Amino acid sequence: MAAFRIVAGIVSLAVLTACSEPREGLVEARRAVETYPLSAVTFRAMDAFFPTVTVHRGDRTSTLPEGAWSLDGDTPVDLGDGAVTLERALRETDTNALLVVKDGEIVYERYLNGSDASSRFIGWSVSKSIVSLLAGVAIDEGYIGGVDDVADTYWPALRDTPFAGVTIRELLRMRAGTSYTEWKRSGTPDVDVLADQSLFRGERRFTDIGALRLERDSEPGERFNYSTLTTCILGRVIEEATGVPLAEYTQEKLWKPAGMQSDGFWLLDGNPPEGRAFAGGGFNAVLRDFARLGLMVLQRGELDGVRVVPAGWVEESVSYAGTEPVLPRTPRGYGYQWWTFLGTNVHEAVGIHGQFISIDPDTNTVIVKTSYWPGRGGGERENLMLFTAIRDAVSAPRND
Repeated sequence: MAAFRIVAGIVSLAVLTACSEPREGLVEARRAVETYPLSAVTFRAMDAFFPTVTVHRGDRTSTLPEGAWSLDGDTPVDLGDGAVTLERALRETDTNALLVVKDGEIVYERYLNGSDASSRFIGWSVSKSIVSLLAGVAIDEGYIGGVDDVADTYWPALRDTPFAGVTIRELLRMRAGTSYTEWKRSGTPDVDVLADQSLFRGERRFTDIGALRLERDSEPGERFNYSTLTTCILGRVIEEATGVPLAEYTQEKLWKPAGMQSDGFWLLDGNPPEGRAFAGGGFNAVLRDFARLGLMVLQRGELDGVRVVPAGWVEESVSYAGTEPVLPRTPRGYGYQWWTFLGTNVHEAVGIHGQFISIDPDTNTVIVKTSYWPGRGGGERENLMLFTAIRDAVSAPRND
């Protein structure tokens, strides 16, 4: 039945999306975009469901050459139950597309499920890492004084919320000290309440938290609490500090300077002009431009000889000073909206359904993967094994 609703909704979405108030069929279609396995298609067609704002490319395209050799799809990969081919591993981990960059060159690129090099995939929470990069640019340009500034200095509306007095550093590190919930064992998590009122129904903005009963439940900086709301607040802070909409700031300070090959777009949390870029999970781009983003971070903020983001900001963002994992039973640390792996130099931008920009300075590799996992955050172990096997394969001596 859910599949029928999606198919029926797509037929008239081009008209419905322009309506000032979305009709119920469109609302139901939006709620169903994560439905598996239709998400293999919806995750590269998000502009059919939601209002969007374009992030235009510039006149220059940075180089991303294809390597002289290519990783073989028959390369053996062990996902824990014995070796399978890379091609089979991609299907077993619900992959839409995979791109591997080694030493600045593409050594593997694969599109599945009808996608191709022109498909613009949703990054989900990969978007959070993009917001972190933009925060660093805003600080470098002097719009924001520094990470220890209080966020409500720039967006005074926060003073009447549990986010009052929280610093930008605490927002970046997901340690705002509020009772917000991204996951719950029972009941509706706050992220879904906010998504329904904004992304699905378009009635309020994602950062309008009046529908929640949030409290200050710990001291800011004390406890890690992963939060899409926190990143959306960061996006609003950047907008208020710069006086520029987030999409325009992304375009002028990141997308054009980095020489991206195609336009990207942000989902809006409501129809224009009220809708704002969904900073916590709404950025969409082609696979190669996500790879350029990863390569720029690997090269500490520089791409094709152009300085895009301050090197010091990138280094600080992808570092985790702690020794204990931020999530129980995982090897994960967390910097400024970037995930890390304890005991390694790997850092990643990660989306909830298996979207990755995985960066490893030790092997000089960037792996970009867009997936359509059945559940939220369900394939972490298998993807870690997949990425490790890929890095081992591209770093092994070759008989050319």
